[in-house]
Amino acid sequence: MREFFYSRKKYALPAIHFLLSFLYERCIFLFREEENIILSIPRNQIISGTGERILGYVISKLLAAVMIFFLWHLLFWIAGNWKTKRNLRFFLAFFLICLAGVLLLWPDPFTASEDNYITYSYAIRFWPEYWHSAYTSCVYAAMLMVAPSPVFLTVFQLIFAFFVLGYLYNRMADSPVLKGRGKYCVFLVFLMPGVYTLFTNAYRTELYALLCMFAVARTAMDVVDRKERGTCSLIWNILLCGFLGVWRTEGIILGFLLFLVQLLFVHRFRPAKSALLLLCLAVSLGVFLVPQKLGDIKYYGKDYSFINSFPVLKNILSSGLSYEGAEADVAALSQVVPMDVLRYYGMDGYRRYNYANGRKDINQSLASDETASAYMKAYYRIVLHNLPIYAKTQVSMLLKALLVIPHEYVVGFDQPPVPDLPPWTLESWDIGRADLEDEPYVREWMDTEIHQRFAAFAGKIRGWVENTLEKIYFYSAVLILIPLFEIFLFFREGIRLVQKKKNRFGLAGIAFLLLGQAAAIALVMPAGALVYFHAYYYCSLLLCLIYGSCLGT
Repeated sequence: MREFFYSRKKYALPAIHFLLSFLYERCIFLFREEENIILSIPRNQIISGTGERILGYVISKLLAAVMIFFLWHLLFWIAGNWKTKRNLRFFLAFFLICLAGVLLLWPDPFTASEDNYITYSYAIRFWPEYWHSAYTSCVYAAMLMVAPSPVFLTVFQLIFAFFVLGYLYNRMADSPVLKGRGKYCVFLVFLMPGVYTLFTNAYRTELYALLCMFAVARTAMDVVDRKERGTCSLIWNILLCGFLGVWRTEGIILGFLLFLVQLLFVHRFRPAKSALLLLCLAVSLGVFLVPQKLGDIKYYGKDYSFINSFPVLKNILSSGLSYEGAEADVAALSQVVPMDVLRYYGMDGYRRYNYANGRKDINQSLASDETASAYMKAYYRIVLHNLPIYAKTQVSMLLKALLVIPHEYVVGFDQPPVPDLPPWTLESWDIGRADLEDEPYVREWMDTEIHQRFAAFAGKIRGWVENTLEKIYFYSAVLILIPLFEIFLFFREGIRLVQKKKNRFGLAGIAFLLLGQAAAIALVMPAGALVYFHAYYYCSLLLCLIYGSCLGT
């Protein structure tokens, strides 16, 4: 019996852990109905509130099962390779040092982004937080099902970040092609801007970026090693790429095309089988899209597209419109937000206007589908007649995100302040903060002297390092060189492919899709924030390290 259990412990222990989660999850989750916590106003009843919570619970439980299996599998792998992998102890020691530091700093890394309060508040009630993707709050809830404490949100993030680095290190070390070349370069990740945020702040962009890094590292090394995978791995790849394709809007480029790269440059199945697998991926994307689409229909419509339009519209309206049909377009825009408000305040004016009109969810316009469609058509016409301003606005936000310039491009104008439009407040932040601090020992730990002293010391050190690297334009140079190297990679391997020489055009394909994802973000992003590009830059860094290690092999 003992041998029977031992041989199956890799499945028995995760199963026991998963079953126990049904018991201890009540320590942190709130199962009672609290619809007053949700500030968004339903536009329709395509799904009931109870249905949303049931859907959120089911998705969270499935994700929790995956996380539990991953953690136990990782633990068993460490135990089985403790003696054979010489650098495993170094990785563990480094991880434990970082973990100790993060625990001393917590909850500061988590609370660095106030939107995390909202996601946490929704997660413990199983409400999908559609504005930041229904899956973000479900991922939070899943992590809390693994271990019922908010600190585990940061701990799991740190574990997965080190896992991604360790995974790539071991793949490069064990690669029959690379034979260990470049494996130590994975630590160059720690020189990237925003690495502290990536490893410790459970913001939606960072969690998404870490999963993208794993998917890209795995695919790129499979291309290098020509490692074909079995049926089970193919199923997991389909689910992973489908999930990435829906979690964030730009993920559709990465999720779909990354799987296509696997089919073309790793497996090389017959056309019929490849088409069938792509159909399976499309079905996966469709299934994963359903929860988010339900939330969009019920609450937001095209509100997220409205947000993306405001920086450009503010500059164009401040410059003035002078084409035929401009008055009709302005009238269509005014059905969502008055033009004087948008011209004076920009995106903040939209939120002030919503708040002043009783919408506590400041991103929710409650515009009808017809009004929203008319708004977006008017916006596209305005942009087509003012392409230079659109280009200047988006390019300036991109350069600001890359730390090249300090401010975005803003067109000046003369207009008196808009009366009777006070600043907005977001009650969801306060609710989430209270939820977090009500957990055992959170507030007490935040008030301790050791936490406050260590947080102040670490903040000064981190601030000095980041400011120094930014002042000497190290970060800007890195952020510019990475896409340039990817362009070089693409054309070099493309030429070698045309010349029918030995090539690694599969890696060039990954570079192309990553550049496409970055371009898609740059075209519509509503602010010059580097976090929008974290997934692109960290995935691209890993790809560049892999390709650089391949040169000369």
